[in-house]
Amino acid sequence: MMNIGKQLIQELSEQAKKYARSHVADCERYGYYMEDNEFQLRFEEKFAELIVNECIKCAEWEVIRNGDTEHNRACGKVRSSMIKRFGIE
Repeated sequence: MMNIGKQLIQELSEQAKKYARSHVADCERYGYYMEDNEFQLRFEEKFAELIVNECIKCAEWEVIRNGDTEHNRACGKVRSSMIKRFGIE
């Protein structure tokens, strides 16, 4: 049985592949310029974005799990802002 972490990574990877395929198909359909490795670039970008978003959700969940106190909200805000340094909003 696959553990939850591996399963989540697999799901995020599949979402990123679907996004990259769609992007490449749109570029081909409309004649947009593409880099030789466009699929890989878009996949990596989206995969990283999805992972960072999951990390932000975890930081926010910690506030709920530990109790919605002023201290926990402040800690959650710090964690989220540190994760958002990756440039994902």
